[in-house]
Amino acid sequence: MLLFPFFAFAQIDTTTVKVQTKKAYHHGLKPKPKPRPKPKFGSNAKLINITDLSTIEKDSIFHVEQKPYIKTKKGLFEVNLGDEIYKKAEEMPMFPACDSLINYELRKPCADQAMLKFIYENVKYPTTPREGGVEGMTVVSFIVEKDGSISRLKVVRDIGAGCGEEAIRVVRLFPKFVPAKMDKKPVRVQFHLPIRFRLE
Repeated sequence: MLLFPFFAFAQIDTTTVKVQTKKAYHHGLKPKPKPRPKPKFGSNAKLINITDLSTIEKDSIFHVEQKPYIKTKKGLFEVNLGDEIYKKAEEMPMFPACDSLINYELRKPCADQAMLKFIYENVKYPTTPREGGVEGMTVVSFIVEKDGSISRLKVVRDIGAGCGEEAIRVVRLFPKFVPAKMDKKPVRVQFHLPIRFRLE
């Protein structure tokens, strides 16, 4: 006789649980579904090669989770940057000058002088720093790509008063460089260029 009441209690308890669940469902208390995860940034982006971008477009490259992207009128693209970026190479990038000198050791210093001449023939000292007597060194950084074009142009040291912007403007006027080489093959190299602003 002791087993029957225990069995009945178990049945009543189960029925009660079922009724509560059904009631909760009718009152709109159904558990909310788990939110869908947001699509990963760039999951629908098409791939574009950096060599297919203009110099201004290359400056617009931005990174999300260490991946390079660019947004254009045609949409979002993931940028294929190509190979490793070197800081030093067997033959560093050269300004396109002194073509008559075939030997790299002779041509490089000649090309560097031609680049400095180009810079100081084209740079315009901004009015504000000239009036304020601002002088000093501005440094710009950029990547010389395997085709000699320039990308990722930015100011890494600025004396202010518009000198950084002027340095960027002048570097954008550069013709394509003679690309750097490793094992006689073109490679990408990071380049730092100091430009001095000096009152005379």
